[in-house]
Amino acid sequence: MLINKIIEKIHKYLWPVARKLKPHFKDLKEDILFINWRISYEDYLVIIVFGVISAFISTFVISTLVLYFILNYIDFVLITLSLIYAIIVSFMVFMYFLCLPRLAKADYIKEIEDNLPLFLLYFYGLVSPGVNLVKAIEISARREEFGKLSKDIRFLHYLIDSLGYDLLSALMILANKTPSQRFKEFLYELVSVIRSGGDIKQTVREIAREALVDYEIKLRSFIEKTNLLLTIYTFLFIAFPLVLLILAFLFSVAIGSTEIISSLLPFFLGFIPMAYIIYLYIIFLIQPSL
Repeated sequence: MLINKIIEKIHKYLWPVARKLKPHFKDLKEDILFINWRISYEDYLVIIVFGVISAFISTFVISTLVLYFILNYIDFVLITLSLIYAIIVSFMVFMYFLCLPRLAKADYIKEIEDNLPLFLLYFYGLVSPGVNLVKAIEISARREEFGKLSKDIRFLHYLIDSLGYDLLSALMILANKTPSQRFKEFLYELVSVIRSGGDIKQTVREIAREALVDYEIKLRSFIEKTNLLLTIYTFLFIAFPLVLLILAFLFSVAIGSTEIISSLLPFFLGFIPMAYIIYLYIIFLIQPSL
């Protein structure tokens, strides 16, 4: 991968600096697995240092040049402003790299838990006629529609089929590995039922029913949040701009000038479309994916 080649070039120069960050961000060691970059914890720290330094230098140089070409002169105050701006941008880059693994992990967990009710229904449909648990896991591992949950199921099948683990050991390994608390509870419940010799079909049925009830609650919450967001959006970005436009038109007629309406063009052409995109993105974040 290109990113690995870049890391090899800069690693030997920046690792002494990156090594000082290592004791302070130990929680990133597991979280970086969720961004699928196939790099080590140490390499990710090097990328952070490289990104911050690059952002600082490029921002400082570009902002200084922009100020010089706009004002046709440069002095200590303008250099100081460029320096402050470069510090702000580099800090934002640092926070981005710091938050990226955590956000990727949160997305991973959300996708697992959103698809869990569908998987449980499918899994119950397999075990209820009497299909063996190992066979049910093998069949489920071939499905792709469960998102990140499919990846965990394939890992479970890999443990059993390729590495030779027994069912209980494989379930415990996956339960310790998965970041989703709800999926973890399901796996522990399966282990408990198998060890106690309980009714697996009844257990899966009850867990699937509870998952569907939870999903129904989540769906109702989504509808309520959507209605609230729609009300806020309608008031702030439809009703308010219309009133503002009407007032601007009346003032323009009264003073015989269109400068007021012209001054509102950036608001209508820039801010409102951006607000609509943000509104759609918020809807995307809170919607159940099932």
